[in-house]
Amino acid sequence: MTYGKKRTSFRTWWGSVLLGAWVSACGLIPEGEAPEDDATVEDVANEASSLVRAMPTLPRTLARSGPAVGYGGGKYLVAWSDVREGGVYGARMKQDGTLVDPVGFRINLGDEPGRKPSIAYDGNNFVVVWEWSTGISGVRVKPDGTVLGPVFTVVTSDEISGPVGLACSSTLCLVSFSISGDRQEVIGLRGVRTDGTVIEGFPVLGDSRGFASGSSVAWNGKEFLVVWSDSRGDHLRTPDIYGARVKPDGTVREPLGFPISAAPGAQTEPDVVWTGRRFLTVWTDHRGETSDIRGARVRSDARVDDPEGLPIATTSGEESAPALAHHNWKSLIVFRSVHEGTSSIQGVRLTEDGELLDAAGFALSSPGRDADFEPDVGFGGSRFLSAWARASSPDERPTLIVGARVDHDADVHRETIFTRYYEPSTPNLIQNGSFESGYDGPPELWKTLSVGETIPGGWVVTSGNVDWHDGSSLGASDGRRDVDLSGLTAGALAQTVPTMPGRTYLLTFDLAGNPAVVCGAGVKGLLLTVEDMTGSVLTYDTTPYANDFTGLRWRPEALLFTATGTAATLTFESLNDSCGGPAIDNVAVRLLPSSP
Repeated sequence: MTYGKKRTSFRTWWGSVLLGAWVSACGLIPEGEAPEDDATVEDVANEASSLVRAMPTLPRTLARSGPAVGYGGGKYLVAWSDVREGGVYGARMKQDGTLVDPVGFRINLGDEPGRKPSIAYDGNNFVVVWEWSTGISGVRVKPDGTVLGPVFTVVTSDEISGPVGLACSSTLCLVSFSISGDRQEVIGLRGVRTDGTVIEGFPVLGDSRGFASGSSVAWNGKEFLVVWSDSRGDHLRTPDIYGARVKPDGTVREPLGFPISAAPGAQTEPDVVWTGRRFLTVWTDHRGETSDIRGARVRSDARVDDPEGLPIATTSGEESAPALAHHNWKSLIVFRSVHEGTSSIQGVRLTEDGELLDAAGFALSSPGRDADFEPDVGFGGSRFLSAWARASSPDERPTLIVGARVDHDADVHRETIFTRYYEPSTPNLIQNGSFESGYDGPPELWKTLSVGETIPGGWVVTSGNVDWHDGSSLGASDGRRDVDLSGLTAGALAQTVPTMPGRTYLLTFDLAGNPAVVCGAGVKGLLLTVEDMTGSVLTYDTTPYANDFTGLRWRPEALLFTATGTAATLTFESLNDSCGGPAIDNVAVRLLPSSP
């Protein structure tokens, strides 16, 4: 092809593209069967070419919101909103702190991207529900990580908003959410059976002349308690905490709700748990000059033991966003604490009798953190697990998901990063993974490579032809160069890396699609093959961004594979037989550690 012909498509290449991706897992590490560390790992890594790029000191940030935490079947499940396709991802952790899914796995298998998930366990499976643009959907997840599709729709309406409350018995889960009208907001309810069947017909909660929001749900073995923040009557500007008991058959004992806290100031962001004797609800309390955390114990007959609100966290800083979990005779309450410009996650323990065990609280965030927020907590085995969002600055998005296990005596174990893409100490086995070295084509243009031609570092074109682009920083995801896998026709690019049989590796790369209309803007397909395993097909829809010149955006991709020999060949193949297809950049393969 002539450069003149390609110039049109290449100049329209820098389009703005939707973020998000999905992860395929090949040969995941069997639990308890990770091979022992091999003394030759460092030797193998050191044999990589001098073109191997230095690694960042931090893993990629993938989360768009704070996490939800659940426990069941011997494992914790942490879920979050993610930049990758589907929008809701999760990772499991064993009781001993072993992270089972170091890349995370896709939970939302539907077409509509989800956000802000909630988790509960029904005795056999996790139930994960999330918000999306016009409703709430969900899916069941087995403790082994299997997603039991299809995705079920809880409710569809553009008047629905979260946060989404969720609690499960062994036969029914109750989902709560806000329904907004012109001059009112009430709490809606839906039931979900263990097979994913959605039950409608539940009455709404709250006063039709008020505004109800921010609901949470707990189950006590006989019925549910739904709590929410409610502005009504003389308290339109200072909402209170209300509750209502709901039977599994949908009967609501108090449709208007009963007051749990009607203290001065605003009470918002409630959470609730069953302690075995009573319900315990906590909330963000604004009765003072700064926001605090307060709570109240509620009996099964709806009597409130602490109508003035138990003081839980009342320092001179700003405390907000509480979440709690319970085991035996104490609850762990976690919350965000903003003090002297830092935002960290703190915890306190509260007994069944309302005794505060940690008057000053204790830190879950590691020292020196100033942008930790949106915590959640669950209990499993013998420990609590709290997880939260972390950024390097309050305005950074996306974020990391970080967590720590907490013993009954408030001993905080080391942190785990749930959105980690690789261990920072592990070198990249891919050579010239960003295609920066050895380019000898026209500046600011491209070089078309056909079968048998190479890119320095070990890349070989194995079919068709590809375009090795050289451009401005608006193009490549790392540096100034990338590869379009469709040159004149669909092409394929491969590289072989050294591996150790039985060890598990993490492949990461950035994916984009050429949105040039002249090259057939639309869905771009990539077939990714590792060794002789079944290939994974990834898609990238450029239709909404056809001929958008505002700057190409890339999305992260990841895949786990277990090596069967001393070398593995990775092949990236375009499924678009045109002058523009899927593009790749920032390719890396790293050995996963055999233990955390």
